Amino acid sequence: MLDYERGGPPDITDNYWLTDDAISSSSWCYTEGIGYYSKTQILHAFIDRISKNGNMILNISPKADGTIPQEQKDVLLAMGAWLIKYGEAIYSTRAWEQYGEGPTRMGAAYGVMGAPTQGTAKDIRFTRNKENTVLYAILMGLEKGQNEIKITTLNTDRINCKNLNLLNLLMVQQVNTSINFRQEADGLILAVPEISFEDMAYVLKLNFDGKIPALNKYVDLNCVPHYYFIPGDNIGNMVLGADLTITGKRKELTNQWKLEKAGKGLFKITNRGNSKKVLECSSGNNLAISDFTGKDNQIWKFEKSYNGLLKISNKQFSNSVMSVNAEIKEGNKAELVDADKGSFLSWNLKEVCETKQAAF
Repeated sequence: MLDYERGGPPDITDNYWLTDDAISSSSWCYTEGIGYYSKTQILHAFIDRISKNGNMILNISPKADGTIPQEQKDVLLAMGAWLIKYGEAIYSTRAWEQYGEGPTRMGAAYGVMGAPTQGTAKDIRFTRNKENTVLYAILMGLEKGQNEIKITTLNTDRINCKNLNLLNLLMVQQVNTSINFRQEADGLILAVPEISFEDMAYVLKLNFDGKIPALNKYVDLNCVPHYYFIPGDNIGNMVLGADLTITGKRKELTNQWKLEKAGKGLFKITNRGNSKKVLECSSGNNLAISDFTGKDNQIWKFEKSYNGLLKISNKQFSNSVMSVNAEIKEGNKAELVDADKGSFLSWNLKEVCETKQAAF
């Protein structure tokens, strides 16, 4: 299991992971003048990590005589009180297809340590139950007087919520409150009931009649720049070449690619060295470069995958996914694999820097 220290990934991962963090901002053990993170910082970081397929071990710092300072007790008791109210959105849950939404970015690359981050009223994190019939939307806050919530991820382009039959705001001081909702092109719109208490985070429970519908994770990409197609999460030294092998010759124009939009999340992939040549899924489910004909086997769908990477599949043959047939090294072949029959590699698109380097 991948173990982070004082951190976590910036995006949802395919593998389960763990982070060890401390209640203190200055030490792993008790020291005079020890500093502490706030209750909300630690809780929000915990929720974010759960939503990204992770978990958290929280270190506390007792004194030499074994007593726990009151400041640390306050944090632990606050988290415990929150979990008593809303634990069903945490315990025995699973990461959903998307970890959340909102302006606050939490986490960083592996090995980068950082303080727990407090979210805002515009930040939401998702979890789901094991049966995949209930989706939890954890709100990192509510503005005073806020009477409406918009969950932009749940818009009509991304997901069909026709089988969403009940939406509750989990409450303990009051009976769980059923909420009126409507789905629109820009999100799921919810009417906020009157709440007589403040909390560090709130939980919406979305009950579906049957399974939670699949989320369309297509991405909108900028078609102006040229791109390197980088396999997996390597640092970018190896890219997809014009002969459909992996190469380190990034500066050659034939090893760079151009996108042309062909619909929502759909693109034509053109070779920079020869604008008449495009990627296609040829007969026999083979990845090839051919002259453009306009057929669907030359159009590709780009979707969010794990770890901030992209899944690239063919429009006509939707199970055919771009991957690499072996380890990522010079000369190994890119290929198409059947997504239903095994694992596949995701890709990172990096813009080509067109700035000319001048002597100085």
